[in-house]
Amino acid sequence: MGKTVAEVILDQLSYYGVKRIYGVTGDTIIGLLDALAKQDKIKFIAVKHESVAAFMASAEAKLTGKLAVCTSTMGPGATNLLNGLGDAYADRAPVLALTGQAPLNKIGTNFQQYVDQQELFKPFATYSANLASEDAIVELLQKAAQISLQQRAVTHLSIPKDLFETETQVEARPLPRVIEGAETFQSDDLVEVASLMKIAKKPMILAGAGAWKATEAIERLSVQWGAGIITSFGGKGLFEESTPYLLQGIGEGGNPHAPEIFKEADVVLLAGVSWWPEGYVPEQARIIQIDTHIEHATSGIPVELAIKGKTEQVVPLLQEFISGFESNTEWLTRMEQVKLKWADQNEQEGKLVVHHFIPPVLLGLLSKQLRKMPY
Repeated sequence: MGKTVAEVILDQLSYYGVKRIYGVTGDTIIGLLDALAKQDKIKFIAVKHESVAAFMASAEAKLTGKLAVCTSTMGPGATNLLNGLGDAYADRAPVLALTGQAPLNKIGTNFQQYVDQQELFKPFATYSANLASEDAIVELLQKAAQISLQQRAVTHLSIPKDLFETETQVEARPLPRVIEGAETFQSDDLVEVASLMKIAKKPMILAGAGAWKATEAIERLSVQWGAGIITSFGGKGLFEESTPYLLQGIGEGGNPHAPEIFKEADVVLLAGVSWWPEGYVPEQARIIQIDTHIEHATSGIPVELAIKGKTEQVVPLLQEFISGFESNTEWLTRMEQVKLKWADQNEQEGKLVVHHFIPPVLLGLLSKQLRKMPY
């Protein structure tokens, strides 16, 4: 006997490493929830509102770089996902939304709460499809998941209510083993990049979510190049606090002392990030950007040289090209002073005795408790 569509969905998602599905119980996804209850590979995280489910999936995707999943019923339930999916879309987080839909024979009719979900999700979903046959589930799910992961994008599948519990003979397929080779570049291109890096007196690196596989390489490049490291919102938590020349984030909630030194930078390397916080950035710096999708490399950022490739493959090559570079000791000293100033300010604020919680105090208490927890 075959498995139901819902069971196959869970089997296939488990191959992608999905451990949780966030959502709100609803009539058109009962079949999926029933299948979730009968297995232990993937947990259902019930929330009070669909937008919260999508935000939680977005946060998980940004923190892990893996596929995250949210679900909802049709109609207003699906509509409520859009707030959180907008967040995932803006930050290029790999999120898959699974929504219930009207029964197969009611698609396109005046069935209660029916909406064309492919049109509804179009502003945020790079790929959206409606399952029309139980035997197409694996193909559609693989396509949606691969697009999400490869393009760091939101994808969406709507599944008619009656198909969740329909049996199918197709089976979930393990993922192929992928062997990735190093990106190749014209030698002249990297020589030009290296030449620009070598004239820097005040270099900086802005790292984002796309650099999550390159943290160690970026740390080594930072020391070799004498560059400070600043993180975007998506890059928070990628580096240990002890990382040399790490100045943390800028913008709202970031290191308030970092913008003043960042604005003085003469050469900036953008690593795995397309975010450029206006008002906090240098106006005269020459900018190098690494991006797998070169079409995003100049959106709103005055990039001079763009390298198409993965951060974790490009950064080690740049290290080789700037071998022997002599760092500006005055610049290094300034960055260390800013780093220590921010650390000291956080420590002092965390020790405040107040009758109400302020963020530094709350985070100080939370950090103490987290250090006691086993991992």
